[in-house]
Parts: sequence; C-alpha cells; structure tokens
Amino acid sequence: IVPVTTNKSHQNKNVNNLITTTTQAPVKGSNNQISLPQKTNIEQDYIKNYLVLGNIKVEKGYGQFDMPGYSNPKDAVKGTLKNIGDKIIDFVEITVYFIDSSGKRSGEKSYNIVNTESIFDATPPLKPNYSKDFGYIVNDDAPSDWVRKIEVEITKIKFQPANE
Repeated sequence: IVPVTTNKSHQNKNVNNLITTTTQAPVKGSNNQISLPQKTNIEQDYIKNYLVLGNIKVEKGYGQFDMPGYSNPKDAVKGTLKNIGDKIIDFVEITVYFIDSSGKRSGEKSYNIVNTESIFDATPPLKPNYSKDFGYIVNDDAPSDWVRKIEVEITKIKFQPANE
C-alpha cells in the first residue's frame, strides 16, 4: 500500500475507477499549500477545492523506449488528475516525494501533468470535468533509500487566459 498525500476537500468517487489498479493507494488528507511565490491565493484555493488526485500508486511499468518482454519493468508512479471546477487549466505540476524506511521524505521530483506550452510534449488543457491519467518512470529520480512509498502534491497550476 502506498501512502499518498492529497489536499482534496471534494473527492470524486468516479476518479478512483478511471485506471485499473494493481495496488490501490489510500488517500490521506493533508494541507497541500506550499509557500511558492508564484502561486496566488486563487490558484491555491483552486488546487485545494477543484483539482482531485486519485488512484495514486507505485507499480512496475515501462518507459517510452522500453519494450515489454525485452526490457525490465521499472518503478513508476501513476494516477489520475480530475478538474471538478469551472476553469480551464493550461499547466499542472505535481511533486512526488519519495519516502524512506523511517517514513520521512528523502527526495522529490516534479512532473508536468498538463503543459499546453511545451515545445516537445505539449498536452491539451485540462477542461472542467475532464480527467488526465499520468504515469512517470521514477527509477532514476528516486533516491537509493526509497522504500516505494510516496506522497504527491499539486505544486503549481496556470489557468488558461479568459480570452482564449
């Protein structure tokens, strides 16, 4: 079982059924507000109330260039993000915190789940009521003392400008 931290006051039960799981992670509530100067109160409130992380798990997976049957499976963090608010989101960053055997954070890595402005791997915006499945191979990102437990937070978002 993978401990996961989210900040959601509105959990949508349908989000947890969007991905077939091999290990279901319980969702543990926490205050997901980090003091980042680029995040406004409006963004913090939207993250807290309208963006739902669900079905977060650590399991084996394959990278973009791996071939099942030829490549060894690697540790991956997977989950779903759902926008239950009324704004269109152009950018969402999550931070995965790797937990050591004492239960403390021993490393972290940020991943862009939604990024409409990327030159190489642009994604569509996350519209109201839309969900986005994500998965990232973490073998090279996780510290050596990681025990396959994680905490995940939404750390940055950017709204689509109103005139688009």
